[in-house]
Amino acid sequence: MLHFINSIEPEAWAGIAGLFAGLVSAVLAVRKGAKKSPVEVGHAAPPPDRTEYVLTEVRQIAARLAEIEVHMADVDRRTEAIHLDTRILLDRGS
Repeated sequence: MLHFINSIEPEAWAGIAGLFAGLVSAVLAVRKGAKKSPVEVGHAAPPPDRTEYVLTEVRQIAARLAEIEVHMADVDRRTEAIHLDTRILLDRGS
């Protein structure tokens, strides 16, 4: 047996080492794949339908924007009144 091992050429030893390394990596890849959950392997589960959620959020945003628009119109009206009053005071002062 020892004579047989000693008679193997260096190139053959390289091939044997390559086969052994391939076998070890295949075993490690299989073990790693077995540890993954089904979601990680293959296709993921389909995403839930979020249409109603998105529509609710958009409606809330639209309502908030309408409130902001009313508030800004009020601010614009008051700013315009302040500007008019300031213009009147400046005209009286000259």
